[in-house]
Amino acid sequence: MVATQGSKFTSVNATPLGIRYVLLTDVAPNLRDKCEAYARGKRALLLLGDGTMAVYYEEWLEWHESSQAASSMGLLG
Repeated sequence: MVATQGSKFTSVNATPLGIRYVLLTDVAPNLRDKCEAYARGKRALLLLGDGTMAVYYEEWLEWHESSQAASSMGLLG
């Protein structure tokens, strides 16, 4: 499954139990810190077995939609 981030597609991964997540490395580098901070605030940051950090898909989607809205209103710097 993929989700869009601007004009780029972001991969959505899943655990064997079906828990969906987005790797932080798949988030645009200039937005990664903001996404990580949002995920930490929602307690939605995952540390995978290989040391990779990820965000639950549903929280990533909330963050993505809110950052898109803020961007369209000129609120993101």
